Amino acid sequence: MAKVFGVEVSSDKMAGIAKKLLWAHCCVVFMTVLGGILSIVGNVTMTAAIDDLEADTNSEADASEFNGAGSYTVDILGRLIIPVCLFFLVRFAIQGNNQGLMRCVCFTDACGICLEFCGGIVSVIMIVAMIVLKEWAEDEECIDYGYWNDDPNWTHEDCMKAREDAMSVFDTALIIYIVVAILACLSMLVCCWATKEANDAQNALTAGEVFVGAPVQAVQGEVVVGKADQQ
Repeated sequence: MAKVFGVEVSSDKMAGIAKKLLWAHCCVVFMTVLGGILSIVGNVTMTAAIDDLEADTNSEADASEFNGAGSYTVDILGRLIIPVCLFFLVRFAIQGNNQGLMRCVCFTDACGICLEFCGGIVSVIMIVAMIVLKEWAEDEECIDYGYWNDDPNWTHEDCMKAREDAMSVFDTALIIYIVVAILACLSMLVCCWATKEANDAQNALTAGEVFVGAPVQAVQGEVVVGKADQQ
């Protein structure tokens, strides 16, 4: 009997399956949570830079529609909450030898492959958006007179500083989204691994193997033998 993540597994074979399955989902949690945090940071950084530059130039960013509350919802649910909940679901399925939950885990991991692929595409779109935003900031001109900022204390230097700050932020956000895109690709590979391990666990449970307790086939054999003796 071996202990895997605090669970007493009855055989070395099933302990190996459980260990690989749980480690795969640990990697899923790490990759997706890190990517989600970086994505949120990138969105917040980009939004602040757009708002500041629009306030100083009285203009509108062409790529501002790439940002919004929907992206935060997807990052929080899809990359922060669901992977963590899925890890505990896997542990619960192992503890209860639950084929139904293991089948659900396998299906969810497969869906994760598609979601991470879509996340990678979104990250590429955001990379393009950062390039567009930087070009927009570079094209904004700071003139000495007749400028459209209503602040009486506003100066030409204020405009130049706002533009330089925005360009610097867009460069930082560009790097963040490149990292997020790489993490999405890695997460997709890890989800493939997790799906494979969940499928192996499901097949083992279907064959009568168990993670916790006595094997189902052995128990049934004892019952059959007992009935034969009584006759």
